[in-house]
Amino acid sequence: MEKVIMEKMRKPFVIRSGDVWCALFALVLGSVQGLMEPILVFLFLTHCYLRSTSETISMILFLFISLLTKDMMYLYFYALGIAFYFVLIYLVKLSNRNVYQWIPLINAISAMPFALLQYRSYGVFIIGSIVYALTREMLKEYSWIKQSFALSNIIYGGMFIGAGLCAGEIFPSVSYNLLLVFLSGAAFFCHAREMMLYVAALFLLTALPQPFWLLVALLVSVFKEEKIVAVTLLGLFGIQYAENLFHIIYLFVNALCIVIIKKEMLPFVSEETKPLSISKSLSQDNLLRRQLQNYASIFESLHSYYETMKNPHAELLESMAFALQYQADELEHPMCGEENKTRIIQALEGYQFAVENLHIEEFRDGSLRLHITISNLHKKEICTTLKPLLEGLLQRKMKVISVEDHRFSKGYDVVLQDNLPFEIEVDGDSLKNASTTSGDAFSIFHFRQSLVCMISDGMGNGEKAAQISHLVSSIFQKMVVSGIPQDNAIRCINKLMQSDTYATLDVICFNRSKGVAYLSKSAACPTWLLREHKLYELSGSALPVGIVSTIQPDCFEIELQDKDEFIMMSDGVEMKEVYAWMRERQEDSMKEDVEIFMDILKRKLRKDDSTIILARVKEQ
Repeated sequence: MEKVIMEKMRKPFVIRSGDVWCALFALVLGSVQGLMEPILVFLFLTHCYLRSTSETISMILFLFISLLTKDMMYLYFYALGIAFYFVLIYLVKLSNRNVYQWIPLINAISAMPFALLQYRSYGVFIIGSIVYALTREMLKEYSWIKQSFALSNIIYGGMFIGAGLCAGEIFPSVSYNLLLVFLSGAAFFCHAREMMLYVAALFLLTALPQPFWLLVALLVSVFKEEKIVAVTLLGLFGIQYAENLFHIIYLFVNALCIVIIKKEMLPFVSEETKPLSISKSLSQDNLLRRQLQNYASIFESLHSYYETMKNPHAELLESMAFALQYQADELEHPMCGEENKTRIIQALEGYQFAVENLHIEEFRDGSLRLHITISNLHKKEICTTLKPLLEGLLQRKMKVISVEDHRFSKGYDVVLQDNLPFEIEVDGDSLKNASTTSGDAFSIFHFRQSLVCMISDGMGNGEKAAQISHLVSSIFQKMVVSGIPQDNAIRCINKLMQSDTYATLDVICFNRSKGVAYLSKSAACPTWLLREHKLYELSGSALPVGIVSTIQPDCFEIELQDKDEFIMMSDGVEMKEVYAWMRERQEDSMKEDVEIFMDILKRKLRKDDSTIILARVKEQ
């Protein structure tokens, strides 16, 4: 029974199209003469090795077949060089380091001795430097590794250059002209930096009769996206340097190709991977759904407010709220979290890390925690390579919480989370006046990596003031968590609230990752900053929300320091009560300090509503 199962699991031998193309390209590269040959050979060897074993075997086998047409010493030398290449890779793997990072250096070391084969010791360091730089450029983009069969830009360009050198061997009388033609073909695929490296290699390692004509390929590579500029420069180049009919035809064909040919029209071109942005990493669908739900809640709040006033617009607002909520429900996809994990895993595997498991937790305060089981990297690389890579993908600072050796494989269980330099301890409370309902409203809420504190005081007192202050507070919170900047949210609320009632608005947004507090005030009482036992007043002169059609809130930005304390209050609190609290406070916890402040406020009969919010900054 076991034998039958094993036979079913054994995969049949299949020759893929990629294996065939690798064999053909290897035949071309094996026919190249001179010091360009090892550069192209080891670049293509790395390309095949990173893609699949079958393509690597096909490439090596047909390279050796092509080398049989040359001196046998070439075959032996390449056999030793390629064996040395794989020995170095094995040693890197044995030391549990990331092969993807070391492979440029392995490539350069393996290619350098081939300069000695042609008795050109000066070429050793030139070849090593160019191979190292080209390999680094090739590995900056990794989409070609995962596709069914695709060539990176550098390999596509190298094939054109190799074909040009081979054609020159067959037709030596026009070898330079043929090389120029094929070099222009390479320029359509290579980026400017890659093309400069190829041109430098040709200039330094080959004897060319008119090397300045290599500039044509550079012009094509640099300006191929700006067609008018490229054609103009080629025309000026022809006027200055064209000496015969070939030069004119050559420049004309280059200009024509720039205008007509698009890179997407050609086969085996890899689709370049775009870096992940924060909107991708945190799920665009979920974010959009939450925003629509918040907008729906805004219109629902406005509907409830205007319905009590028998306003004809109330029904319209209710319809808008219903429509937005419907769209939010339609956008709910249960698999969007899995899609985010897949994106991050693909990016990590593109750097040759083996990711066995990835779990992402997003907490209510907007912070993230990542649990990763990963291998094919050295322990030191967790901090030097993995952490910076995840920071780039997620666009946020991370810190390593724990690293444990994985029990069942040669890897690590790593836990990372947001690295927030400051922690904000905050609490607040409100005390109504003696006769009517409180017209103050306050709110403390988290949004991503920020903590937002706000106080709104409805003008007047009683139910009317309470209604307007709670409406302003509710709408502002929904707008902020939907991604609208706080000063824009205040201006927007002012437009919506045009009536015979109005309210103050006092906001502090603590950005914990940047270590900055953003203050916005509309007719609000001063906020007090207690820093190093000194009290600083932060006040403004802006009008309240809803009193005129256009307002500009007062905005401040303050860099946070350890042990900073912010005191927000409504106009019912007197300064002598603030000084009394500063004398009596314990500084043990913010909740106890708020209770002490409220005890002080209760010592006298309140003529106006009194609200406080206390916030203390602690450096992590």
